Amino acid sequence: LLWFRIDERMNLRVAKADDLLNTQHCNLLCLPENYQMKYYFYHALSWPQLSYVAEDDKVKEIPIMDIK
Repeated sequence: LLWFRIDERMNLRVAKADDLLNTQHCNLLCLPENYQMKYYFYHALSWPQLSYVAEDDKVKEIPIMDIK
């Protein structure tokens, strides 16, 4: 669960291929389970419409994966 201030605006968009490195980096820092890059490529290629990235006002990306 990601928390942010109420007054910040967020934009949710479908993830692109160049978002995968940021997604892996974020998960390495934040989650106890860590996956190899091939895991992210597999999901992006298998279900491209189910991987999202949230961006704030400053276009800081917050990867969101595995919405299947």
